[in-house]
Amino acid sequence: MGGQAHHRLARLLAAGGAALALTACATPKERIVYRTVTVPVFQPCAPKLDPKPDYPTLRAPVAADIFEQMRTLLVERDMRAAREMELEAAVSGCAAHPPDS
Repeated sequence: MGGQAHHRLARLLAAGGAALALTACATPKERIVYRTVTVPVFQPCAPKLDPKPDYPTLRAPVAADIFEQMRTLLVERDMRAAREMELEAAVSGCAAHPPDS
């Protein structure tokens, strides 16, 4: 082999080595990784409620007969108990159903 051929081979090897070194140092292609992150998200709870009942003692005259007043109070007590059950059901419904994840 002549000196010129040897010189050409040396340059070719040097260029190939430099190209190989540059590719080895190159950053790899960016990978996109999807991850599911579960974080609680606040969702207001606004249940549909019936309007507040018109309680009979609020519209009955004070001077009504005592027996009539007792009947009215008993009716109102049942109405208030029913309203309380409705409100408790609404509140427990909000607490029992956390937001979808």
